[in-house]
Amino acid sequence: PNGTHPAAGHSSTGLILQDYGLLPWLTAIDNVALGLKIRGIGKGQAVQSARQWMTKLGIDSVASHYPAELSGGQRQRVAIARTLALKPDLLLMDEPFASLDALTREELQNLIISLWASLSSTIILVTHNIEEAVFLGRRIMVLSKPPNKEPVIIENQGSGSLDYRKTPDFVTKCHEVRGVIEKMSRSGAAGVRA
Repeated sequence: PNGTHPAAGHSSTGLILQDYGLLPWLTAIDNVALGLKIRGIGKGQAVQSARQWMTKLGIDSVASHYPAELSGGQRQRVAIARTLALKPDLLLMDEPFASLDALTREELQNLIISLWASLSSTIILVTHNIEEAVFLGRRIMVLSKPPNKEPVIIENQGSGSLDYRKTPDFVTKCHEVRGVIEKMSRSGAAGVRA
């Protein structure tokens, strides 16, 4: 609890989805400020906070654009800014980069690592991408087809560094996670997620 939440003492949760969840009739800055306005923050303060987050995420130049005028990476940055402006204690990310090209995906993964260091949030990310799970996850939970009675948890102390992808430890950890998934698949646990 950061004291700014209307129900101080209660934790807040932010959600970032694969399809961005932006309102098409609002500009980028109005989309970012929306959650703050819903929480009762005055328009001026909400827009100021939205602009600060857009600057941190490198999208301040598209503040007056509508979602249809933005690239996929810019739309996802707007969605991330909207969520982070609310200062959530828990950040849930459901396949947030799945629809992006490889370079934009890596750029946004790097952004999350950079921001994570300055946030006091716990982040839970759902992904089917092994490399993404290894790059971003301190703890990787491999789930089988529901009901997930025996998830496998893999500790990953190397994550959190922008250079982690370039290390032999990253490759080793990717192989370890892949091995767990393959073992679960061979045992009949279809629908494995990493």
